[in-house]
Amino acid sequence: MDFIKEWYNGTQDYSLGVSIYTRLGNDEVLKRLLKKGPTPFLVDRLREELLNLIEGTPGADLAASLHSPTDLLGENADTLSREPPKDETLQKLYERKRILHKEKDLLRHTLEGTLNVADRGRMAFRILEIRDEITAIWNQEDHYRQFARLPEENPGVTDPNALKHRRHIVNSDIRRMRTLLKKDPQNQRVQERMARYEAEYEELKERIKKLL
Repeated sequence: MDFIKEWYNGTQDYSLGVSIYTRLGNDEVLKRLLKKGPTPFLVDRLREELLNLIEGTPGADLAASLHSPTDLLGENADTLSREPPKDETLQKLYERKRILHKEKDLLRHTLEGTLNVADRGRMAFRILEIRDEITAIWNQEDHYRQFARLPEENPGVTDPNALKHRRHIVNSDIRRMRTLLKKDPQNQRVQERMARYEAEYEELKERIKKLL
């Protein structure tokens, strides 16, 4: 697969490598480990797994379609309504979708004129990730409209101390995103991550409040 070879022979960007393996790899446990961030062991394992995928990968059709972004990234049902909802919770979900749509549209526009295979692969996989994220938000909205509450990502966690620890980590991530945005205010991916962290922080606050 040409775009994996480009990655392997290039800078071997970890995030891009993880995106590629998430789409084409079969080891679900490894996928979860890779998303936790780079370590010397995981970097070596990622290089090994992607090298194994270069030949005989089941994702060959996807690789070929990278040369046809319209076929790969054709229209889907994740369109955004023109007017934001009045409900505060739905407004937050709407804003997250709006940021994701803006990033996706920018990437799709840029992809059409990008010739470098590695860059095209990076953009294509990010667009596919965005579409999955938008679908997840639609599912959250459906759940909220049906049950008047958002689904809990970790319903088994009922220890306030564990939730407070997670809230502390998320708050640190929010501060980190703010620092990055000060340096690059127009960075769409950082904006999207910031929105997700803020939404999770608010959800954690509500969960902790209910348990105390």
